[in-house]
Amino acid sequence: MRLSKAERETIISFTEADSNATIYTLNTKLKNKLKRLSLLNPKLIQVIQKDNIGSVTYSIPKNLVSVRAPVSDEQKKLAKLNAIKHGLGRKPKVNTPIVN
Repeated sequence: MRLSKAERETIISFTEADSNATIYTLNTKLKNKLKRLSLLNPKLIQVIQKDNIGSVTYSIPKNLVSVRAPVSDEQKKLAKLNAIKHGLGRKPKVNTPIVN
């Protein structure tokens, strides 16, 4: 059974008493990210449940859940210039001859 985009939801829940949050998702990109993180941190990020419609539920530390303020176009431009200035995002040159 194929679900519509409106039916493929993500639910993040936790209480103030809990140290972990649960993430129920049908979002492919989020499922892949959580899977990668769980392989790197199996004690912290764990699969609780998988079902036959493709959803996955993970348990993660609550401090990994964040809500961020929107970033303005000006902030994006400054971040890009700063990254370029510090050489971030550049691919190393391959097969560049060394000239003395």
